[in-house]
Formats: sequence, C-alpha cells, structure tokens
Amino acid sequence: MIHKVKMDQYEVSEIWNYFIARNSKYSAVKSNKAESVLPRRAFLNAIIKYTTYPVVGDVLDMDRASLYHYRKTHEGSTRYQDYRDLHSDAVLCVNRFITGDVINEDDALLKDIQELRDEVAMLRSKLSALKEIVGKQVELFVD
Repeated sequence: MIHKVKMDQYEVSEIWNYFIARNSKYSAVKSNKAESVLPRRAFLNAIIKYTTYPVVGDVLDMDRASLYHYRKTHEGSTRYQDYRDLHSDAVLCVNRFITGDVINEDDALLKDIQELRDEVAMLRSKLSALKEIVGKQVELFVD
C-alpha cells in the first residue's frame, strides 16, 4: 500500500494513540516530566517527515516552538537508551501504519487499554469534582 505524502490530523492521532498504548510506562499527559516528554519527542522525530508541525502540534497539544526544539535536540537525546527505545518503537508504529499492518490481535487489546485509560481519566475528573462539592457541603455544616 502506497501512502500519501502528508498525513492528516486523524491519522497522526491514531498513530499517537497506538504508540502511547504500546508504551504504557510513559504518559500521554502533557507535563515537563521525563515520562511525558520522552514519548512526545520520540514520536515527533519519527513522524515529522510524513506530516507538518501544526498537525503534530494539534495532536500533542503543543506549540511549534516546542516541536522545533524537540526536533533540534533529537541527536543529543539519542545518547539515552530510553529515548532510543522509544524512538525505535515510534518509527515502527509509523511504518506499520504506512504499510497498513496496524490491525491485528494485539491492536484490539491496545485499543481496549486506551479506552480504559480514557475512562480512568474521566472518573478521576468526576471524583475531583465530587470531592469539591462534598468539601463545600461539609463547610456549610461546620459553620
């Protein structure tokens, strides 16, 4: 299967979700911690030749300056084994998508994992909202 030159936001998002599901030890949450920065940097450097900075920026919820910085610091990051492993896996994910070899038995499991992560995030936000409401109600009874 020959793939078009530039991927759109939906395709990049699908590959990102697949990549982050495969690397469950890392986080898709935006932060400055290494478990969040390393997968974003590796993913950008693996996919940038198939898409544009604005598309990747929309998917990763990042500005172009940060993406340019990730691109510029790629060579220096390759001295770290964790980064090399992540980058290799990101390249594998991108290549599997391009060749159309993404759907297999493992992918169904990875999709389930991603859906469960989304559900956990939703439940955490509901729990924090509930704690906020309960806290206000307790304050009413105390006063």
